[in-house]
Amino acid sequence: MAKLPDATILGDRPTPRPSGGVATYAPDTSSAELEGRGQQQFGEMVTAFGKQQQDLQDVQRAEDAFNQIRTVASDLSVGPDGYGNIRGGDAVKKPIVAEYNQKLADANRAIESQLGNEEQKRLYRVRASAAAYQFNDHLLRHRAQEGQVYAGQVAEGTWATELRNIASQYTDPEAFKA
Repeated sequence: MAKLPDATILGDRPTPRPSGGVATYAPDTSSAELEGRGQQQFGEMVTAFGKQQQDLQDVQRAEDAFNQIRTVASDLSVGPDGYGNIRGGDAVKKPIVAEYNQKLADANRAIESQLGNEEQKRLYRVRASAAAYQFNDHLLRHRAQEGQVYAGQVAEGTWATELRNIASQYTDPEAFKA
């Protein structure tokens, strides 16, 4: 008689196995190495944050210094002792361009010396040089405008002097021959 196959022919009973998910994850590196990498990345983040904060502080200090030099420039322009109060011939006869540029340069050096590091100084110099050019431009414009005023004053003085000469010598015909 023929024999039917039984379970022994099939071998061991199949058992379910988990798929290749997290349960079967085997890292290529040890936990100590992973911990070291994590600490290194954390250190790099802290360093980057520190650098970012230092850069921000440098910009803020440079801007504060720039505000100070702008205040000085404003005072030198329109303050009580500013060049804006020097009018007419005084603006032309006196060396106001050299004098006021020197005052601004002195203030600039004093403000820059108070900055904490070279990056702050570099940032400040960039901004302060623009302020110095602007100050010089305004100073030269003021001197040119007052030069025109002075020229008008000189012309009026010349006319007034000649009219007095004519009035004082109206009876002498020889005084008016050229």
